[in-house]
Amino acid sequence: MDLIIGTGTVAEASRDTMPATGTPGWATDGNPAATIPATDFPAAHYNMLMAEVIQPILDAGLTLDPANWGQLSAAIKALAKQAASGAVLGSPGVLATGDVAGSVLYYSAAKAAPAFTYGSTTVWLATTAAVSAAISGYLPLGGGNVTGNMDWGSKTAASTVTHRFWSAGAPTTGNATPDATLTATGGTPGTANAGTLALKTGTLDLSGVKSTLVPDAAAAQNPVPLGQLQANYETSSVSTTTDAAGNEVYIWRMGPMLFQSFVVSVKDAGTFTYPQAFLNVPNLFYAPDHIDAVNGNPDASVIVNDYYGKRTETSASIDFRYLNTTSNDGITTPIVIRVYAVGMA
Repeated sequence: MDLIIGTGTVAEASRDTMPATGTPGWATDGNPAATIPATDFPAAHYNMLMAEVIQPILDAGLTLDPANWGQLSAAIKALAKQAASGAVLGSPGVLATGDVAGSVLYYSAAKAAPAFTYGSTTVWLATTAAVSAAISGYLPLGGGNVTGNMDWGSKTAASTVTHRFWSAGAPTTGNATPDATLTATGGTPGTANAGTLALKTGTLDLSGVKSTLVPDAAAAQNPVPLGQLQANYETSSVSTTTDAAGNEVYIWRMGPMLFQSFVVSVKDAGTFTYPQAFLNVPNLFYAPDHIDAVNGNPDASVIVNDYYGKRTETSASIDFRYLNTTSNDGITTPIVIRVYAVGMA
């Protein structure tokens, strides 16, 4: 393969190049009957085709040879071999008494036999398929599922094991402090569960925990100040949102207890759903529990009638009973009351 050898050629600096504007298209021999002209084959397009063919030959380290019409095929094979060599061996260094120039690729059938011996050291090499199969059994750094047991730290010597977590990505300059640090220390060799597990984090959210185990009553426990317990309850999970009508919804979690405060709008009777489900049927309280001047009638007062038997972990039903009127008219305007629900989370 080589460039054009003939009259009318120019140096590379003077060659025609493809225009910067215009619509790319395909060539045609034309059709005079349909007044379709034949394609003008410019020198710039010919130059582009030659450059595309020549570049891989030069990248492979070959010299253009007008008498060799198989250089493109040889270049593709050489480039593929170089890529495979780099993937398996990398850039070779000193193997014996001299430097290895170029790329070297050694094969071994899944470590069935040593590839070569360097001094007193036997060097094993494997096929890329064998290496891929071997590393596929390990957990990737990007995360994954872990099955079976995992051991952290030394089994034979005391040590401190620290895990650091960044929820916003890897630490950068000025962001070296992790979002949470879990440290296990103070263990005694031969004694199980004798160390200290310390968690340092901004917020410990246990809102999704359905049950919490208490310490073993038979084991010695370090006393906890009541003030610390009170502080733990005071910092329990609290959230405030609004419903579709703009009414505020409050949800408190204090240990296993769940408190909810929300607004419902009911006419004669209706069923409403709690913002969050309970583990048991909760206790309900209403404010106000009676309403005066219903439908604008100053003599019409009602009270909230709670169907306890219709309460569930997720919803409840109520209706309104008239106190001092004989009117049988239904309540035309919805009555808005606030509900307080208390139960187990």
